[in-house]
Amino acid sequence: MNKSLLSKIVISFLASTVALSFAQEPKSQDRDKEVILDTFKWFNEISSKKRQGFSQEDVAKHFAKDAKMLTNDKLVCTGINEHYDHFIELNRHYVFLRANVENMDIHQSGDRYYLHYTMEGESTQAKPVKMHIMGYMVVHDHRITLFNEIVAKDASV
Repeated sequence: MNKSLLSKIVISFLASTVALSFAQEPKSQDRDKEVILDTFKWFNEISSKKRQGFSQEDVAKHFAKDAKMLTNDKLVCTGINEHYDHFIELNRHYVFLRANVENMDIHQSGDRYYLHYTMEGESTQAKPVKMHIMGYMVVHDHRITLFNEIVAKDASV
């Protein structure tokens, strides 16, 4: 077999291998990161001034049935019903809240996704609100099972 033909076969094989690798499903970690980002985008929709309606079924699309949320070392909610109630309660206290998804810092280590981001909004007393949030999430079967966060309100706002 001549070198030119062999080179063309090798190049063709390598090109098809690269094309196939791009066509395959994303890795589990990539899907889990998308679950997190999609959840925050959904949160921004239900917590906007326009207040997109939502149900417990909508919450169940993002959170596992036994999901837990801890804020500043305190258990805030467990399960779909309590997460639903938590989001309703937030909407009672804020005209709007918005997680800065575009600048969210997410790093994966083991089964944890470490997060650092800000939220801005307006309280029902017409006061601006800014919070700095750090923590981590665990995702299983494309749903959040644990969110452990530390929230600090920005004193300059």
